[in-house]
Amino acid sequence: MHKRRMISMVIVGVMLLTSFVVFADQHMATVALWINGTEVEADSPPLIVNDRSMVPLRVITENMGGRVVWNADARRAEVTTPAKMFGEKWASEGMLMWQAEDAARMVAMEDAMVLDVRPADLFVTDGVPGALNIPVPQLGERLGELDRDMTYAVYCAIDINAAYAVAILTMNNFDAYVIVGGRVAFMDAWNNLDMDAITPDEEPDEEEPMEEEAAILSVEVVIDEAAGTRTTQGQVSGDVEQVSIGSLRDLDTYTYADTDRGHGAVMVDVMADGTFSSTITPGADRPHPVRPGRHQTRVAILDESDNIITFMDSAEFTTP
Repeated sequence: MHKRRMISMVIVGVMLLTSFVVFADQHMATVALWINGTEVEADSPPLIVNDRSMVPLRVITENMGGRVVWNADARRAEVTTPAKMFGEKWASEGMLMWQAEDAARMVAMEDAMVLDVRPADLFVTDGVPGALNIPVPQLGERLGELDRDMTYAVYCAIDINAAYAVAILTMNNFDAYVIVGGRVAFMDAWNNLDMDAITPDEEPDEEEPMEEEAAILSVEVVIDEAAGTRTTQGQVSGDVEQVSIGSLRDLDTYTYADTDRGHGAVMVDVMADGTFSSTITPGADRPHPVRPGRHQTRVAILDESDNIITFMDSAEFTTP
């Protein structure tokens, strides 16, 4: 009896094996597997079973950047998606992540703005008040809606998608951080903030522009011998409306103190750009005739009492 039972089991086993081979031959045709435009070879090739493509879990997951671990004790395959691995790496290395308390404080101080990258219907339901909503799939196309001078605290349903959003933002030169724990953690931190102890950063007081010091920058005398004219020209800085122009004659004979405006001194208007110019015909426009010898022209800035504040003399020029 025992032998008969063993023979029966062997026969049933052979029948099952035979039927499996036939089934595989007729219904489990292998197919090629391409991932991102590249053909991938797998230890166990993909099959078509009942008009469905059956692809090995490991080859797909690992080629997409994920991880597969066989848990023998639990008899289960444990898959870590690429998104999860990405988020874990960001968290482990502390890359561009804010704890919810830090994010809440920065937003309260108006140094950051909350960006919700979940779908719009979720944002309408329970979004952080005052936050901006741009779903992750639309973020790349809507960067123009963001302020490059603002720092963004980003959250999604899970930190992984927020990390994707922060990666997009930082690659486009925005300043952005993931809120660890997402919306729930942020709102808990926000509700626990001591608002009385937080004041937004005030704009620094604009310094009043320093008044430019009144000074004479240049003095030049141009003599036109044919026309018999002498032009004194130059430039000043500061709030100067007029300058005094006078002659320092006969330097071989006379000496002049710093308080002297010079012979025949007149007041000349200064233009809006700080330049001035005065042309005279010595002996005609002025009572003093042209004398031979060395001369200079003195340009001075005066105070309200016509005292010299500062002056500059031209280079010496000689008349025959």
